Amino acid sequence: MIETGLSIRDRTGKIDHNFRLTKKKDKDGNYIPMHRTHIDEERSRYNVILEQADPDPYKCVERVYRDNMTDALKDYNTEQIRKGHPERVRTVESYMADIETSYAKDRKRNPPLFHEKVIKVGDKKSMPSFVYDENGNKVLSEEGKKSIAILTDYYHVFKKKNPNLKICACVIHADERGSVHMHLDYVAFSMDNKRGLRVRNSMSGALKEQYEKQGINCKNSRYNNPLKNWTQEQREIVTELASIDLILPIISFSGFAGLSPFSNLSGLVSFVEVVSANALNAVAEIIIILRKTIKLFFIPFFIACY
Repeated sequence: MIETGLSIRDRTGKIDHNFRLTKKKDKDGNYIPMHRTHIDEERSRYNVILEQADPDPYKCVERVYRDNMTDALKDYNTEQIRKGHPERVRTVESYMADIETSYAKDRKRNPPLFHEKVIKVGDKKSMPSFVYDENGNKVLSEEGKKSIAILTDYYHVFKKKNPNLKICACVIHADERGSVHMHLDYVAFSMDNKRGLRVRNSMSGALKEQYEKQGINCKNSRYNNPLKNWTQEQREIVTELASIDLILPIISFSGFAGLSPFSNLSGLVSFVEVVSANALNAVAEIIIILRKTIKLFFIPFFIACY
């Protein structure tokens, strides 16, 4: 068993970084490979492309929009022409351009063109991605292989459990300075809107529809909404998958999840109870010290001043 941690973070997706390709092409029409100091090209052969929506990496996002919005846009345009508003006709390109423009103006309220999650199991100390073989060559370590297996399992679970989140690309990197990690790019579509476009780019709408189909009623408040519930669900899924080969996580959040050697829930509960009791005792001691300090110093000081 390996004591380590895991991380799930939201990032701005970069197609060139994920596929290690620049936008420039050579004379044969192929993209020129990317060269960066933090990328060990000797280990790039261990990278895994789990999904690529289009043969052209830079058209993966557009392909997902075309596959999921073409019919909805056709119905929408027909309705607008029927109502006498041909100026409202939209294309996939114009819809994507509108999404990018809105997101650039207000990133908090408007959705991005696509989302990216970066999932990492362990760090370069506890889960090194490579080792040197007997000939001095860098090869994928056993820890790296475990990371790839865990991340691959999560990819399959993600795809099965999230029918409204359409994957553009999913790539596992084993050639960077840190540990093995996965870039999962996807577009969130609400598929059954009653007004306007039937299909839209909407994370909250997509998750709400998914939960409703599962018979789950998610409240839409600041502290309890589909996005928060779904985010916590993803943490728990990765934690569960990682716990099969690694030490059981005791906490999991968007940053780093510390791991502790508990093999069952009762041990975890006992640990939490002990920590809680110790924390309460520590707070009580601090309060006693503060009271003594006030009694010995501040009260005589105020009396003298008075």
